[in-house]
Amino acid sequence: MSDLHAALAEMEQGNTILPIIRVLSVLIDKLDSLHNMVACSTGRLDRIEAALQVLRDRTLPKSPCIFCTIAENPDSHHSGRCPRFPDPVSRAVQASKMGLCECCLKPAHDN
Repeated sequence: MSDLHAALAEMEQGNTILPIIRVLSVLIDKLDSLHNMVACSTGRLDRIEAALQVLRDRTLPKSPCIFCTIAENPDSHHSGRCPRFPDPVSRAVQASKMGLCECCLKPAHDN
């Protein structure tokens, strides 16, 4: 800011346009600096927001039954005891429809 104060003092003493140009030049430099700081902060903020979203997604309540949502699972039954798919055949068919691995009930594996 001392550059700005010096340029303003010079502008008060003289009647030429040169001091005004110097003041504007200093102001432009300061604005560029502020713009760079804001851009850097915005990038950090975006990364923080993305990390928070991942954290929120990971901590959402999940149903212990892969076939039922939280609302459909008030008794907290597991996939092996699902009343909607009571036998192994119906569970295997539903797992196949959902694109899940029939062994571990996770999204289908690449191999």
